[in-house]
Amino acid sequence: MNRTWKTIGKSVFSPVGNNKRKEIEIKTFKKERIIVIGSELHYDSFWLKMMFIGAATGQLRLSKGKADKTTIAYVSDGYTNLEIGVLEYWCNHNRFDVFKLCFQEDLIKLMNKDRDEYKIINLIIFSHGYPGTINLNYKGDSKISVTASTLNTFISNAFALDGEVFSYACRTGISRTTRESFYSDNDAQPEHSLAQQLANYFGISVYAFLTRTFYGDILRQRDKATSRQLSENLKKLRTTGGDFSVYKLSDEHEALPHPGLADGIFKFGSKREGTNGFALWRKQGGRMLPSSGETPTGLTKGLVKFTPKEKRE
Repeated sequence: MNRTWKTIGKSVFSPVGNNKRKEIEIKTFKKERIIVIGSELHYDSFWLKMMFIGAATGQLRLSKGKADKTTIAYVSDGYTNLEIGVLEYWCNHNRFDVFKLCFQEDLIKLMNKDRDEYKIINLIIFSHGYPGTINLNYKGDSKISVTASTLNTFISNAFALDGEVFSYACRTGISRTTRESFYSDNDAQPEHSLAQQLANYFGISVYAFLTRTFYGDILRQRDKATSRQLSENLKKLRTTGGDFSVYKLSDEHEALPHPGLADGIFKFGSKREGTNGFALWRKQGGRMLPSSGETPTGLTKGLVKFTPKEKRE
């Protein structure tokens, strides 16, 4: 991963003190990597239903070494058993722990459990979000989120000294909510953002987007020819095989049956292309990690690094 970052915030930790504490920490604690996958209820789409799970599987291929255990936490709302089964297969194949998030209390438990034995080395989040909120169940019945008001429910020293948070939720790095265009990063007040508050509270580095997040390239190459071929293949296959089978669309892609997906009264486009009632999946997992979207304009693209402004106790 490219580590040429624009950095916001300034660490005031003592290097000498940190080195000694790090030596003690290495002898005392094991390290845990946590990957969190939010629900997908916002985009009623064949192309995007599996975007968070796809991004997480792409991350899993990059997350080698360093951690003593990896935990995959997910919100199941909006996914079929088959779609969750795809994720659980990846977890079982790699011997990762699986943790289901049904309520806010589950998120608190995830962040606080076993911290006398494990410190968090990475927390990587794929979900919806907006300034001030990482929303793990956007449009879902149960509220599961990370905000400034939820931070004090988490143990403040849950992270290793070199722990990091990567938020791939939209606009975690800004605090102004109503603007679609800014003169500069400072105009968006990143110093008051949730990313900065996370950095301050846990005493670690946080990487986040100032812009919205783009997930459109996670599962497919977004050219018209590829998209047209995939949809045409699905439309042809389901005319003879029905709407409840898993279909191979290419060497890379398959269609997972998802009754009701994109079947709404105004979903003429999905019905015309034959993708309603199915979710796209790439058998090798996500192609890449999410990237910066185009909006709001005037802001730095890519992940921006936020560092603590206060000394970690």
